[in-house]
Amino acid sequence: MLITRVSSALLADKPDIVISTPSRALGLLQSKVCHGLTAHGVYLISIQTLNLSSLESLVIDEADLILSYGHDEDVRQIFSGGYLPKVYQSFLMSATMTDDVETLKGLALRSPVSSLTN
Repeated sequence: MLITRVSSALLADKPDIVISTPSRALGLLQSKVCHGLTAHGVYLISIQTLNLSSLESLVIDEADLILSYGHDEDVRQIFSGGYLPKVYQSFLMSATMTDDVETLKGLALRSPVSSLTN
C-alpha cells in the first residue's frame, strides 16, 4: 500500500510525464482515494488516482514487447475504458514490426505513419 500512497501523492500534483507499465497505469486509472471528515469524523472524497482527461501525447515504448509480456488485456481496457480524451497523439516505438505491434497499432493509432530507420 505504501507504493499506492506514494503514487497517489505524486499524481495529485498533475505531473507532465507519467511512466508506467500498462498494468500499473490501469490500476491507477481504476483506483480511488478517499479521505476527509463527516458528521462521524470521516469525510469521503473520491477521486481517480490517475486522470488522463488532459492527456496530449501517449508514448508506448517497446511496443513489440507490450502484448507479448501479457499486457494485452490491460492495454485493451485502457483504450476502451473511457479513460483517454477524444483528441491526443499516440506514438508507438518498436525495434521490430511484429504481429503484436500491428495489433497494438490497431488499438492505439487512428492514422498511423511508419518511419523505418536502419
